[in-house]
Amino acid sequence: MQTQTQHRSTPQAQERLLRLDEVVAATGLGRTSIYRKEREEDFPQRVAIGLQAVAWRADEVHAWIAAQPALHERAEGGCHASE
Repeated sequence: MQTQTQHRSTPQAQERLLRLDEVVAATGLGRTSIYRKEREEDFPQRVAIGLQAVAWRADEVHAWIAAQPALHERAEGGCHASE
């Protein structure tokens, strides 16, 4: 009898959600800037997680940060004063 191993990834592992305070901390942007950029389609769209609760997909937020050179450097600790 041959044993098959099924690899199932849990939705939780695939799709971590960030609440607003986590998005603020990750991006360095303020709440108003996040909502404005989202409205202007320059930031990932939030998803409803409850009647009055929203979150952002972590992978989308991190991809957005990586596409923003100044934010990416700050997240990596790469901003250094000029010598």
